[in-house]
Amino acid sequence: MSADPGFPTLWEALARRDCEGPFLSVLVHELEALPRDGGVELRVVLSDASPALATDNAKRAFHASVAGRDRTALEQFVRAVEAGEEARYHDASLPLRFASGGFLPVVEHRGARYFALLFRDIFPVGWNLACGASGDLRDLLDVARVGERELREELLIRNRSEPCTYHFDLPEACFDTRAFQAEPLVRWDLGGEPRRPLPCSVDPGPDAVTTVLHHCGTDEITWTTDGLHLVIDPVALGIECVRVVHIPLPDDLDLERDVVFLDGELKGGGVLDSVVGLTPADVAAEPGAERPFPHVYREGKRLSGGLNEAEPIRTHREARFALCPITAGMFARYAKQGGGTIPREGT
Repeated sequence: MSADPGFPTLWEALARRDCEGPFLSVLVHELEALPRDGGVELRVVLSDASPALATDNAKRAFHASVAGRDRTALEQFVRAVEAGEEARYHDASLPLRFASGGFLPVVEHRGARYFALLFRDIFPVGWNLACGASGDLRDLLDVARVGERELREELLIRNRSEPCTYHFDLPEACFDTRAFQAEPLVRWDLGGEPRRPLPCSVDPGPDAVTTVLHHCGTDEITWTTDGLHLVIDPVALGIECVRVVHIPLPDDLDLERDVVFLDGELKGGGVLDSVVGLTPADVAAEPGAERPFPHVYREGKRLSGGLNEAEPIRTHREARFALCPITAGMFARYAKQGGGTIPREGT
């Protein structure tokens, strides 16, 4: 019997393996945040009977079922988490999706720092991080796996002057450095090119997530993932577990001539090919203000016309500088830790 009408339990979803993509989110009605040095530890309790979302249709049905419900208690909880305060959330009528993870990529080149963002043209329209939902039970327990997978899947960097494609050499990696690249590179017709490691570093965030899974009524599995920036999105009702990765490009490369950023997320028989934009990490901007994107990439090339040349952005011109809620929240958390100066936007 499913915990919520129309949604399978976590164990039913895993048994049927009806994930499309794949992704797997569990709906949680209770959360506890405990203060720790500079941040919080978020405690999430799951069980076999927790309701799960494992298809796009289920996700849409969930959002339709909670449309218009009062978010006051959730917004208060989010403010407490952002302030590093002890807090509890309990609302049977307004659960949150767990877990999503991602990386805020900080590209470093010739002394400059850029945030590498992807423009998404579905709700919420705007610039987003490399992020996505869990894929299996291991992801739900160790959310660091989710963010690393999404970074490796969604952001490809090609050196056209060599030519070669880089793969991210991360400290304490969950996966092989070349994982998740093979199929996207084939679809970009780059499967025969050499791949080279690009040593990266990860900023430890102030937050942690402890996941407790109750299995078969008796077994309890507990896992803590540290070094996170937590962003709880009261709009999309997602718990986002984000880390910051520094990607140093060789100084002898020219961002206009030698480098191309590609979206490697698969879609049908091809790739999604979202617009990738680099925006300076040290530029402060008022909410809604225009921000510079000196480097914009799509279709395997740098767009000399910038944002004006990118068709998805021309279609959504009113949102060309908008940040998705996850990105806005992450900018705020990163700036608070001294990593950047761009404040949160009300998007």
